[in-house]
Amino acid sequence: MTLLAAILFFASPQSDAEAQSPSPAAAAAHARLYTEKNFPASQDCAVCHQRQFEQWRGSAHAQASLSPMFQLAARVAAHQGLEAVQRCSGCHLPAGRSGGLTALLSLDELPRSARDGVGCVACHRVGEAFGRVNGERQLIPGGMFSAVFGPHDGAALHEVLGEAQKYGVARSDAEPGRKVHLETVVFAPIRESDFCASCHQAELSPGVLHADVWSSHLRSPARKQGVSCQDCHMGSEPGRPSLRPLGASAMVDARILNPSRRCSDHSFQSAGTSVLHPGIYPAHRNSELFTPAEWQLFDWRSEWGGAEFEADFEAGPKTLKFPLEWRSARQRIDAATVVAANLKARAAARLCRQALLENGLKVGRLEFQRAGEVLRVGIEVRAHEGHSFPAGAYLSAPETWADLVLIGADGSCLWRSGGLDPQGRIEAEQLQAFHPEYFEANGALASAPMLRPSDAPAALSAAQAPLLKLDRRLAPGCSRRLSWTLPAKLIPAGGATLLFRMRSRPTSPQLAAAAGADADLAARVASEIDDFARRELRLEAQP
Repeated sequence: MTLLAAILFFASPQSDAEAQSPSPAAAAAHARLYTEKNFPASQDCAVCHQRQFEQWRGSAHAQASLSPMFQLAARVAAHQGLEAVQRCSGCHLPAGRSGGLTALLSLDELPRSARDGVGCVACHRVGEAFGRVNGERQLIPGGMFSAVFGPHDGAALHEVLGEAQKYGVARSDAEPGRKVHLETVVFAPIRESDFCASCHQAELSPGVLHADVWSSHLRSPARKQGVSCQDCHMGSEPGRPSLRPLGASAMVDARILNPSRRCSDHSFQSAGTSVLHPGIYPAHRNSELFTPAEWQLFDWRSEWGGAEFEADFEAGPKTLKFPLEWRSARQRIDAATVVAANLKARAAARLCRQALLENGLKVGRLEFQRAGEVLRVGIEVRAHEGHSFPAGAYLSAPETWADLVLIGADGSCLWRSGGLDPQGRIEAEQLQAFHPEYFEANGALASAPMLRPSDAPAALSAAQAPLLKLDRRLAPGCSRRLSWTLPAKLIPAGGATLLFRMRSRPTSPQLAAAAGADADLAARVASEIDDFARRELRLEAQP
């Protein structure tokens, strides 16, 4: 989840040409029309590529433009000028950016392909190896019949097009049937890590990195061994180099194409989580039945549309007043069906994230040693060999830390390192953390590493940055020994148990609040925690 992604960019002064351009409303309307016409939405592709759509719809890519934290970040970036927002948009809504839109539009105003975030066209309408970062690559425009670019040839497609009536496809607007692309172009770079660099390496301003996943991968043991991003994030096992799973490339009119071909997993396995309404995300083919604004009014937690809820409401005194958009029971039931499917997809995505984290950080045995009146506890951890751990945005990497608890026989907490205070902030008692931390010049921990005084210059070099950084991330393939010291007298006569786990969440509540999140959103962001690498050790009282 990216936070305040462009706040340090240059603000561009308005040129004479811009002063004579159409009104912002007219320009936005034209851009929406152009984007809708030239960049198909992923739901359109799902008609034939169901498997790939089902994998993608719960991915972090699928919420790149939807994330409320990104929406807040884009509005903060707007204070630095339109160019800053455009740079954010290049990675977070590439179809929109290619169509001339920015992230400043509401979700209701964005065309479907722009709301897709990193959807199908974001990768399969790229036909040139740009070799650029900061989201600087242009998508090739065209409607549903236009060519797509991928790792395989179009042999199966040619068969379908040759028997269009049999497969029920249309090769032009004049023919009946489902619209399909008429050409598949083999594009070898889509298999390589370099293809991912466009968005996973970004600068806020010259010398000040926002994301450095690509540059850390360049220095990694995995790179030297020829392991690509796709090998770990699109294979059969999250976070490990593995073969692509077997699966059909498409299903056209219930006919399976290439059932035994190895197909990349389009869930793009990552550690991202979501606080979005489950009607909006994961993507669903029936999400478009309602607008994002309407979805926000649907109270899924009260189980609107469920059989029991609707039966009770029908039999009750009708005191509950629904918003105008949700007064129809039929609409509530349709919405509940979407929500149920999406909650199931989220649960599957969580299991995938946890597997990725388990493979991303190898954790040894929990060990202890008595030294007089103190107890020394230690554990060895080792990062995977692909890139730094944790990955993500350089200035707002996911918070990742160790949580160690000493628990008495009665279940009471006797001592803890890595707990959370009532505001969701990580407590600093002997904290073993892996995310970067930022400090003011006076040594105080900074709550908002990407904010700076309003009178600071618009462009800052690394040497001019107003905050000091302590980068606790692990370099690829590197190890660290985590250690704690606690009084041995804490162990009661009945003994105690040491419980260890690693924890990860998208960001801190402080940074969410600094970005403009209200208390509810900041709390929800802080509560989206994945636990992994659990260890347990029994301690007996000293005789």
